[in-house]
Amino acid sequence: MAIFTSRLKFEDDWERAKHKIARNVSLFSFVVFGVVCYLMKEDQVEANVFYYYLFTCVMTGATGVLLFFSKYHHIAYYGMGLGGSAIIQMAANTGDHSLHYSGFMWLIISILFCYIGTVKIFTFSLLLLNAIGILWFANNYFDENLIFLQYEVQHFSLVIGFEVVSILFIGIYLMYEYVSYMNTAQKHLKELNQELEKRNELISNQNEEKTVLVKEIHHRIKNNLQIIISLLRMQREEMATKEAQDSFSEAINRIMTMSLIHQKLYKEEELSKIDLKSYIQELVEDLISVSLWRDKVHLEVESNIEHMGLDMVVPLGLLINELVSNSLKYAFIENDGGEIKIRINQSGGSYGFAYYDNGIWKEPKEKGAGFGTELIDILTEQLNGTKKFNIENGTSYNFTLKEPTHA
Repeated sequence: MAIFTSRLKFEDDWERAKHKIARNVSLFSFVVFGVVCYLMKEDQVEANVFYYYLFTCVMTGATGVLLFFSKYHHIAYYGMGLGGSAIIQMAANTGDHSLHYSGFMWLIISILFCYIGTVKIFTFSLLLLNAIGILWFANNYFDENLIFLQYEVQHFSLVIGFEVVSILFIGIYLMYEYVSYMNTAQKHLKELNQELEKRNELISNQNEEKTVLVKEIHHRIKNNLQIIISLLRMQREEMATKEAQDSFSEAINRIMTMSLIHQKLYKEEELSKIDLKSYIQELVEDLISVSLWRDKVHLEVESNIEHMGLDMVVPLGLLINELVSNSLKYAFIENDGGEIKIRINQSGGSYGFAYYDNGIWKEPKEKGAGFGTELIDILTEQLNGTKKFNIENGTSYNFTLKEPTHA
């Protein structure tokens, strides 16, 4: 029901609808009050009543014209709410108390109008204040007003009838526009939901495809690393010296550490994180199984961390590999075996990592020139960490580590 149109552009549909309602109601009210003023002038109505209507006519007309060129429709809503309430309360509680039932209808329309276009607290406050004013009127001036009503009905029935019809028309128009907007909004919401469901389904399918693809990549990387490990093992057997064979074994263990990460990622539901305790347990058990000690070393792993990201777990896995390799190589007495304890916990943004073996070392427990020791220091630095080393009652390392930073 677009009575009037303008070229103002709105990004929000509800703001556009409120602006149209405010503009149309203002201009229609201008016509209504203009006609009522003309009829009252012809019938020589008392000046104070006439001026109420004339003032309202001018203000609604000015507001309607303003809204052709301005988006400030709040002026109409707050203006009609406050102005209409003030005029009706003044008519009811001052002067001749000249309030007929069309005034009550205008009051209802102004509050309904405010409900559509203003904040709810303002509408509720306006309703409460008007209710107090009407109760005051009913208690103090109602009998006096009955005389005025009888006179009004007898002499100004045409004016009152025209007002009532106009008020009903405005009320119907407000309800029509409001219901029309809500229906349109519901339809639009349904279309958006359908579109969102289609997009979610598409994204879900794409994610499944990507997950399968990434899992396949991890699987192939793991297989390729296994091939490299097998080739290095074959090459190791051809080495003439034990020192060369040990160097190959250390390289194989480091590659195996990274291979195990890809194997874990292939099995994980969340591809960016690894079950930390399971990974450490399996890594150390694999290292023990290919050593001289096999079932002679007891392993104990403790952690309060369920999952860890790749940026942290890769250098941590290499660090654990070096520590365990050193223990297996130097710490334990033949035929006796020993124990290894690993504990890693998270506290805030840092990680506490403790490593311990109870071995009696055959060589110095920390060699300054060894590559393994150097690699431990490099990995600790990569993890923004610090290291404490203790050789009493076995060998223990205590690290404080943080997520690696990227340049």
